Parts: sequence; C-alpha cells; structure tokens
Amino acid sequence: MIQEIMKLAYKYPISRTNEQGILNLYFKFSQVPIFRDGKFLYDYWERFGNTRDRYILLKYPKT
Repeated sequence: MIQEIMKLAYKYPISRTNEQGILNLYFKFSQVPIFRDGKFLYDYWERFGNTRDRYILLKYPKT
C-alpha cells in the first residue's frame, strides 16, 4: 500500500504539500459537494462573500 501511494505522489508532484489529493486517488474517493441542504459543506475559505456561519467546515476562515 505504501509503495502504491508513493508512486502516485511521484506521478503527481504538484501534490507534495497536500497529501489529501493522493489519498483520494488511492482510495478512489469522490469530491465532496460544496453546497447541500442550504449550507456549504467544506471549503478552503469563504466563497462569494459568504460568512463562516454558512459553512460546516472551513480550512482557513477569513471572517
């Protein structure tokens, strides 16, 4: 398993600072939808002028 994950990391070097993408490729996860049931689920930071109370999880909240 480790060798296969390392092969993916070398194949996609842009991911060296973000292992989440490599693990998604290995485990074949689908992308989490951005918006559902009136709330934003997950994002890097607030989009389109929304405040953090509209999100379930933000990596780096600005507001």
